[in-house]
Amino acid sequence: MSYDLYIPATQWKLVGIPVSGVTIGDIDDNLATNTVGGVSKVGIGYYDSESGAWSVYAASSTGTSLAQTKGYEMIHSSGDVVRFSGSLRTGSRSTIATYTNKWTLLGNPYPSYLRLTDDASGASGSNYFLNSTHLGYLKNTHQALYGWDGQAYDTYSNDAGALDLLMPGDAFFVYGASEETFSFTESMQVHSGGIGFRGSAAQGATDDSKNRLASIKFLMSDEFGTNKYLTVKFGDQYSLGLDPGADLGAFAYGESHIYTQLAEGYENTDFTVQSLPYEKLDDMIVSLGIESPIGTMKLNYKENLLPDYIDMYLEDTKENTLKKTLVSEDQVSHNFKFEWPNSYWFIAERTNGRLAMIGFMAVIINYTLFGWIAYPCLLYTSDAADE
Repeated sequence: MSYDLYIPATQWKLVGIPVSGVTIGDIDDNLATNTVGGVSKVGIGYYDSESGAWSVYAASSTGTSLAQTKGYEMIHSSGDVVRFSGSLRTGSRSTIATYTNKWTLLGNPYPSYLRLTDDASGASGSNYFLNSTHLGYLKNTHQALYGWDGQAYDTYSNDAGALDLLMPGDAFFVYGASEETFSFTESMQVHSGGIGFRGSAAQGATDDSKNRLASIKFLMSDEFGTNKYLTVKFGDQYSLGLDPGADLGAFAYGESHIYTQLAEGYENTDFTVQSLPYEKLDDMIVSLGIESPIGTMKLNYKENLLPDYIDMYLEDTKENTLKKTLVSEDQVSHNFKFEWPNSYWFIAERTNGRLAMIGFMAVIINYTLFGWIAYPCLLYTSDAADE
């Protein structure tokens, strides 16, 4: 059988091999090529978990088989559909083994959608990927899949989210708790479509009395082309400590890094998602770390799903001014320069006039941060680093 998958030309795509018996020579006709160190390379590579590095195949490796037990990266010469032709797998498929406290790239081995989370239609027992057995294979701070959405790596877990199915041809990273092999089974397959990692949709906020949920998601980008997300969520089901599957460790890649740390415990772990009690929405301070070797960084919000009754303010303690920000999405603030030992905070105000920190602190040395859009705002405090 054959399965067609679009491969872009502007960036690498993570790919799972949907049929068996495929070699590099079967699909490399229109993939990108390059010469590195005198060796001609083709646009297919794999992630080496032991070394934590990518390896790209030589153009001469036409006979190398592409295994369904792991994921790959691919890039096209012009951006087009690549056809995978081979045999349809009808049985279960085990993956390559994970490593303790290391990342492993896995891929969907079927030309069909798979149930990903416990919220997927018909999910029960072990017929979805993030089942209880597989969660035990993941480190408790990283109980999620990490997939590339076309802009940055995002997290997908059993916690609230819009993505419940894994697309054919998708690949993703997992962070192992030990040396284990995951299983893709026929019972996980579903005959339906979905949006996939590259079409993830945001869920709206809810403030009902039974299941309150709110969140804000930021996008950091630097001049090296690195993009990263950071999300803070507030919900009645969350605690100040670790909530496995809801608090998710950061995936360190690229030149710059953005992360938060839990309010309680796990001081040595950086997180890309922190989930907090909803009751703390208007009186919680959340630490934020941003690291970059040099240059200019932008920090914008990607999704603002905080309740409508929360207003954002900009406070400059040097000038002793407090300014309410507008909520139009095209509003961009002035440039701000982060210099040691200054710290910056977001603050929120309920409509009853009570000010409260919900904030995000960043301690940066000589970098420029700009591009704040709409809701995000800053509180400038020159002595916060001493607290």
